[in-house]
Amino acid sequence: MKPCVLAAPLLLALLLSSCSVELPQTSVAATVMPPLQSGTPDSGSSGIITHVPGTTLQPGSSVHAEPTYLPVTWRDLHLSGKLIYTAAVVANNSGFIVVNSLDLTTGIATPLFQSGDSGWIDSAAVSPDEKTMVVAYGPPVGTPGGGQVTLYSLPADGSKPAQYLFTPGNSKDENSQVVWSPDGKYLYFTRINYASTQGPPQTVWRMEYPGGTPEKVRDNAYWPRLSSDSSKLTFVALDPQNGTNLLYVSNADGTGAEQVHLTGPNVSPVIDVPMFTPDGRSI
Repeated sequence: MKPCVLAAPLLLALLLSSCSVELPQTSVAATVMPPLQSGTPDSGSSGIITHVPGTTLQPGSSVHAEPTYLPVTWRDLHLSGKLIYTAAVVANNSGFIVVNSLDLTTGIATPLFQSGDSGWIDSAAVSPDEKTMVVAYGPPVGTPGGGQVTLYSLPADGSKPAQYLFTPGNSKDENSQVVWSPDGKYLYFTRINYASTQGPPQTVWRMEYPGGTPEKVRDNAYWPRLSSDSSKLTFVALDPQNGTNLLYVSNADGTGAEQVHLTGPNVSPVIDVPMFTPDGRSI
């Protein structure tokens, strides 16, 4: 059965992307908790380690930011586990991006990694075995690799500095929108080449993890996402005639691509961050 587009009154998706959705709930400001000792479980956390110092690429410049507490307004949902997300922070006239780990039971948000002033984090993805995190990261201008977004890996708890996952290559290339295949065998990402005089072409790549070599999967493609069995890939492409977005599904290696045609009175020309439902029958 071909995947179809899932239509629903409300699709709640917590995504690491540039888009956001305002939810109909009371706005609650985050408050800074009293300092928690690094590596020591909070007295009410059932043994969960609630603070791991954040790290940056520059040795000796780790950011020992303290966790914050978010009132658990979602308690009635009975969620557990952790949500990894990015947040923009402005402090002392500096702006940076932080990757946080939110404990969905306690509401404690722990900083794992930060971009540094004028740096950027496009996305972050945790491996299915929860041991490794890969970030699409651009260090601050004036530092090694500064100003160029590409992929770095680090332990999922942020306990060690991030390292290049592979040499970025062309200085005009940027690698972003990183995701893991659910089987943990591949990393998929979008490569944008800003050297083009006809607009930056976007291509989907993948690499075996660990130790693989990046290989191109599709031209004119971005926002890759995999089905739960890792057999299918969905992605977005640009219509060369009018610049609108087109939705595709293919095999995991990019072969056999077919367009998913959207119909109805309210089809938007903009398509972002597609994803499969767990059963793989809908997008």
